[in-house]
Amino acid sequence: MSSLKQFIRNVRASKTIADERSVVQKESAAIRASFREESHDHNIRRNNVAKLLYLFTLGERTHFGQIECLKLLASPRFADKRLGYLGTMLLLDENQEVLTLVTNSLQ
Repeated sequence: MSSLKQFIRNVRASKTIADERSVVQKESAAIRASFREESHDHNIRRNNVAKLLYLFTLGERTHFGQIECLKLLASPRFADKRLGYLGTMLLLDENQEVLTLVTNSLQ
């Protein structure tokens, strides 16, 4: 799995839209697989959520990362919380069922 910088470089270096779509789909699949592994490494989770936020700015679907943002919110580390709050703010709207979990985690 590549870093956020390398992922952005790969997307920007794509010559055609098809190349960009291929890079995005491969990385999105790798992120989903990493989320399924239930890794407890905070750096990997934080890196994957940062990639999801970049994918969100590209207009891609990122709904599968909502729970990971909640896991970052529950972390005692400030860097995790900061990215978790940013991801929650961007990826959730008032119609999501996951929003109830956010409310409960804040109490």
